[in-house]
Amino acid sequence: MLYPASIILLIANLIALVLSALRPSSKWLRWWPVGLAVVALLQLVIDGFYQTLILVYVITAILIVIGLYQWKVPAKKSKSRVRAIRIGWTIIWQLVFVICLAVSVILTWSFGKTNSLKASLFMGSHTDFSQLGWSESFDHLNAHLAKNYAFGEWKSINWDSLHTCYKPQIVAAEQAADTAAYYLALRQYVFSIPDGHVGLGGNKFGLGKAAIGGGFGFALIQLDDNRVVAHILQENGPAQKAGMAWGAEILTWNNQPILNTLEKVSTLWSSSPCATMELQHIRKLNLLSRAPVGDSIAITFQNPDETFIRKASLIAIDDSMKTLTKDLLMGSPLISMNAFMKTVESQILPNGYGYLKITMEMPTLGTLNPVGAVRNAIDEFKNANVHGVVIDVRLNFGGIDEMTPMMMAPLMSKTLFYEQVAMMDEKTGQPKVIGDISLQPDSSPYTGPVAVLISNNTGSTGEGFPLIMKLANRGKVIGFHSTNGSFGMAGATVKLPGGYTVNFPNGASLDKNGKIQIDSNHLLQGGVAPDVRIPITMESLKAIYVDGKDYMLDAAIAALEADTKK
Repeated sequence: MLYPASIILLIANLIALVLSALRPSSKWLRWWPVGLAVVALLQLVIDGFYQTLILVYVITAILIVIGLYQWKVPAKKSKSRVRAIRIGWTIIWQLVFVICLAVSVILTWSFGKTNSLKASLFMGSHTDFSQLGWSESFDHLNAHLAKNYAFGEWKSINWDSLHTCYKPQIVAAEQAADTAAYYLALRQYVFSIPDGHVGLGGNKFGLGKAAIGGGFGFALIQLDDNRVVAHILQENGPAQKAGMAWGAEILTWNNQPILNTLEKVSTLWSSSPCATMELQHIRKLNLLSRAPVGDSIAITFQNPDETFIRKASLIAIDDSMKTLTKDLLMGSPLISMNAFMKTVESQILPNGYGYLKITMEMPTLGTLNPVGAVRNAIDEFKNANVHGVVIDVRLNFGGIDEMTPMMMAPLMSKTLFYEQVAMMDEKTGQPKVIGDISLQPDSSPYTGPVAVLISNNTGSTGEGFPLIMKLANRGKVIGFHSTNGSFGMAGATVKLPGGYTVNFPNGASLDKNGKIQIDSNHLLQGGVAPDVRIPITMESLKAIYVDGKDYMLDAAIAALEADTKK
């Protein structure tokens, strides 16, 4: 939010921009630099210092200097060509200033007065080893991660062992000038670090497509009773043509019990490394039914309502990755980030409950002020006297740390400690707390029942919503699985030869006792677990994938209704 004195300062800057361009001849108008300085001082006295208005303060100082210079050096007549150039430059720098002012307004509008925004916005660390050879750069990369990756000790990562394991592949690829082999070795190295924030960008040489581009026409999931069933069945795909019906139980895979086969499945071609054992299991199930185009398998399965077992030999076809483009337990496509995406959506459901979907904690052209959008939605819910509120962060992939507690503030009545931000010191290789974030409640919050919907795709800053719910004991966290377990501060990069970039988190979220929270540990245990774990049954799968219902939302409403009755 913006307080009145800050709004006046912004308006004064816009007026100063106009006057600096016009260079008024009137003596009293030439005092505008002094007036701007007075307004700036009053803003600091009345409203205090805003981190988010730092660009405004800089622009204010520059305009004052420009005004004083113009006062001392009057405008001179010049040739038309020189005058045109001067006018052109004036337009350019004034346009830059206007853009900077607009950015400041958006940031301040979203964050208000904060003392820890620097922890979220200025934590990037960028290192460049791209001018070195493949082997030498890999040595430097491993040493750099050993010192700067925020969870090396927490996850008990043996950097020497990783280096010993993958260095021979890097050397062999370099000697053979085999860029595809070089990429493959880098990917195997990076994906051995169990963290959803760790990644490798660059040319894949089609290796992923070659490895998992083929599908057998179905995808798998494990029920709570341990049966493995086909919860996605491609119409006219190889499996359906072989007689498989939706919900078929898969018994054997290439003459091996299905769960024995699952242990050998690689998650190398997942979208990101798996931070938890639970997520690893889910992705192994999903990737088991992927293979190179043309590969064949022999399976046995039993269709629902059939008493006999069927056998089939299936050949993988190019299906454009159809069985990988849906979330495993929601039936909806995963969201890809773009500048125009709407990150906050809300509605009052026909049953009288408020529904708030938050996809990302960051301003976009589709939602310039996410915090404001959430506050407006909560106000609408309060005015409509809704029975309860469901916050949906099932597809939330993160954003700016500050925003999560600010978005949850309209639902809270007490101050809550959220996190300490600990960044790795590049000189010492030790974590250093650079700030902390607390939730400051609204003066008139919504006090009705609240539920938060999560999934294994709820990652990064998005995991803060269920965390706050648990810390405040505010309501129920509901889902089939725990969240992603990757809560660290991402933003650090290392450039390598061949145009590759390794991304990793160099900051960790600590609780009030200084202990890492949410990020998975050396046992691959982490994330935020649901209070109400929805059973994975044939009934729930049928509701989602056959009937097209939002089964999770229905479960959240049921939980809210139960709380209301109590």
